[in-house]
Amino acid sequence: MAQANTGAAGANTSGAGGAGAAVPSQVVGMPAGVAPAPNAAAPALNGTQQAATGTAPAGGGMPPAQGGGAGMLLLPLMLLGFLVFMIVMQVWTGKKEKKKRDELMSSLGRNDKVMTTGGIVGHIAEIHDQELVIRTDESSNTRIRVVKSAVASVLKKSEGVKS
Repeated sequence: MAQANTGAAGANTSGAGGAGAAVPSQVVGMPAGVAPAPNAAAPALNGTQQAATGTAPAGGGMPPAQGGGAGMLLLPLMLLGFLVFMIVMQVWTGKKEKKKRDELMSSLGRNDKVMTTGGIVGHIAEIHDQELVIRTDESSNTRIRVVKSAVASVLKKSEGVKS
């Protein structure tokens, strides 16, 4: 009987009408006549390849889901929400402080004891549009002219009428 070789990937068949038994094909890269090891490392198959080959994952059931779907959007949305929250809190706090500061400036009156941002303490002697005259020493009648925005706090309100 004569045998014909159909190539490295083909099967050997008998030359007399194909009635002979099939011989395993040769693996590319292996020497002729050497068979691969029974449990040789094979490339991992994904779910689609497993379904096509009829093999099931080791744990049984469906393979793990690929990608994240809604889970992938959750983290950026949470970060964006946190960022918006922080910005809103900063703006709200800033408006609250500005309102408090405006209230302080409008409530300044003669003889109020104030402290400036530079640390000067005295009583208001005169009030003008944008500046104040502060009396720092009663005995020598020392007066200092400062801008209204330099007042850091009112230490003691006067008992008199606001002018």
